[in-house]
Amino acid sequence: MVTNKYLQQNDLKVATNDEIMRAEAAKKYWKKNNFDHIVGKYYDQEKEDKFIKERADEAKIHGKDYCKKLPITVQK
Repeated sequence: MVTNKYLQQNDLKVATNDEIMRAEAAKKYWKKNNFDHIVGKYYDQEKEDKFIKERADEAKIHGKDYCKKLPITVQK
């Protein structure tokens, strides 16, 4: 009966360790992976909204300085 008690405690310890390792792995995963490449968007909706807003703001000014790169005779 003594071995049965130790086996139960060992099983509990193994389960606890597995749970801790799983939580640490999930923490590392979410720290590094915040973008779903299959769907093409962020997991976090706030990050997705921020990205869309920044992209729209950048699209408004994209190409404004293009004429400055052209020769002076071609610039308008």
